[in-house]
Amino acid sequence: MLDKSIREIERERLGLQNQKKLIVEIKKNAKQAQMGAVRMMAKDLIRTRHQIEKFYKLKSQL
Repeated sequence: MLDKSIREIERERLGLQNQKKLIVEIKKNAKQAQMGAVRMMAKDLIRTRHQIEKFYKLKSQL
């Protein structure tokens, strides 16, 4: 059961790490000077990175 939980956490973490599209979108909007959208997407990216750290901590506790 623990192994299953660890696999699920890993799967979610890998899904979150594949946010390369978001980084490309941020750069594209920055070039177009749409700073409101860039700021919102950057905050979302930071939240995602914090979630990834939490998944690492959770996995180590399991």
